[in-house]
Amino acid sequence: MTERHSPQIEVAIIGGDGRGHDLGIPHATFRSYPSPRYAGNGTLHRAVAAVGGGTIHLVVMLVRWLGHSDFRRINGACKAADVPVLLVAGGISAARREVQLFLDQEQSCGS
Repeated sequence: MTERHSPQIEVAIIGGDGRGHDLGIPHATFRSYPSPRYAGNGTLHRAVAAVGGGTIHLVVMLVRWLGHSDFRRINGACKAADVPVLLVAGGISAARREVQLFLDQEQSCGS
């Protein structure tokens, strides 16, 4: 009997300093895009390109560590690409909880 695997979902975590961004949630791959404050503007450009290119399925914004203009650029790219956004005011623990809730809801809707 063959085993069925859930497809991997690509999750972009944007903001913060990039540490601990792999949330350890099964069936999800995490890409880290630290705030420009920590990593320069290149990470923001790469995040916008990844969202626009269709390789990201969910964006988690750690809004506590994002500037207003950074937030607007990412949010605009997500709206244009129809990518869901989770706004997290806390840190990595809060992000893990929100992503798991989102994935659980998606799974129950798809069942």
